[in-house]
Amino acid sequence: MREVASELNDWSRNFLGDLEKRIKRAKKALEACRRGVISRDSVAKEEIWKYRLEKLENQRELYWKQRATTHWLKHGDRNTSFFHKSASEKRRRNKITRLVRDDGVVVHDAEGIHALVTNFYTSFFSIQCSFEI
Repeated sequence: MREVASELNDWSRNFLGDLEKRIKRAKKALEACRRGVISRDSVAKEEIWKYRLEKLENQRELYWKQRATTHWLKHGDRNTSFFHKSASEKRRRNKITRLVRDDGVVVHDAEGIHALVTNFYTSFFSIQCSFEI
């Protein structure tokens, strides 16, 4: 078990640490291609470096996404301050604090927002059909 843990730790340190270095190298190489003389070879090299850079950035994004998921699984499902902070932040982001009416007037109060939303959806879902028989 210790040997496997040691190997995984080395792999993580070398691969993930190296990932940031490889992204920097790819950015520098891409920039060098863009500053160089334009030719078929330089355009082909630029496309290759763009592809490599995109793949490396996708790997980094996946790594951080997995880390966030791990953190959430470890701390988020329990009744912890982390969970409450996450829920409070989500509630704050989703709260509607103001709306703009059609005439450009900004509505801030809760009653005005409620009336504006109610009127919008009432008119949106009302059936206005005229049938000729």
